[in-house]
Amino acid sequence: MNSRPFLPAKSSRELADSLVSLQSDTFGALLAAAGGLLWLGVVLYIVRFDDFWPGWGTLDLMLTLVGICFALKGRSYHLAAGLFVAELLAGIYVFVPAAERQPLVLSLFAPVVLIAGTLLGSRAAFLTALAASLAVGSAEPLLGASISPSLAAAALGLIWLTALTSWAATRNLYTALGWAWENNEEAERNLAEAREYQAKLVAALRQLEEANYRLERANYALTWARAEADQARRLKAQFAAHVSHELRTPINLVVGFAELMRAGMISRLPRIFAVQPQNCGPIAAAFAAGAQDGVPVAIAPTIAEGTAIAQPVRMKEVLAALRGSGGGAVTISEERIAAAALALAGAGLYVEPTCAQVLAGFEDLLQAGTIAPEQTSVLVLTGAGAKATPRFAEILGIAL
Repeated sequence: MNSRPFLPAKSSRELADSLVSLQSDTFGALLAAAGGLLWLGVVLYIVRFDDFWPGWGTLDLMLTLVGICFALKGRSYHLAAGLFVAELLAGIYVFVPAAERQPLVLSLFAPVVLIAGTLLGSRAAFLTALAASLAVGSAEPLLGASISPSLAAAALGLIWLTALTSWAATRNLYTALGWAWENNEEAERNLAEAREYQAKLVAALRQLEEANYRLERANYALTWARAEADQARRLKAQFAAHVSHELRTPINLVVGFAELMRAGMISRLPRIFAVQPQNCGPIAAAFAAGAQDGVPVAIAPTIAEGTAIAQPVRMKEVLAALRGSGGGAVTISEERIAAAALALAGAGLYVEPTCAQVLAGFEDLLQAGTIAPEQTSVLVLTGAGAKATPRFAEILGIAL
């Protein structure tokens, strides 16, 4: 299984750039440290002026190359790092003949391999280890250095062990960095998505608040409209209670007959009589009193609910119409209203008690001689009995 995580090209470039930036900082520290050590070496060697090569002169040249690498670092990092590693290899190679007296000189190749792996990667570490191995192998024929096989083998082992260690560390480091970078990229994507979802949520909440506000206004408007509708129904009921039955008053009859007279269909205005229950007869009371308007009268419940109007509208006009036609007004008891309703129902005319009282009034007018039997009379029955079924059950003593 490949331990290095897959990264998109853009992410890989960004990771490489970040690694170069970190390596450049490390390179700067190494250059400063190397410059300080080389300067210290020059100072220590310079007291031996005659020991120029490979003495303080070599260290002076290496110090100069360190300055060149520092100058190149900002322009071309890989070139500067490669030059620095080559400089270290060459400087140590010059001092290899001293390994006869100082065996630790050969071990200095190992830190160079480690530096190459740190600055340029594991591939550079292996190439540096190979170059160091060639330097150890060629020291005797080229430089005349006398290196024992055991010392050479130990130096080569240390060099390649360092190379393998650098590869393992670098590999693990790059793998960890890759994972960390991938997690960072995923975290940034998740953060962007979270911010996007948060923005959508804020917008949705704002829309919800607006919808709630509109809903509240609609509910308020609906409540207001319902209250207005209830008020309208109450006013309609009051109007119907006070006016609907007034449409059957003598005023309307007079108007109708006047239209017939103007049309030449009748020659005279017929007499008009109003019939009301004794429990509520304001028109009959005012007519009997000879008043021009309403008079005080006692009011009680009646089964003739359609004429149970204590204060009829246009009382003056009603009285004038009755008197103008030569008619009058009579009142009927509750018992006779009930009897008249049953009598009409038995004759096949199922009307409400309000209309049935007309029959009782007609009978009284006949008995009083106000209306002669041979005269033509019209009894106006306008209310169906279906809506008064509870009243008929009450009259008959039937429980519904």
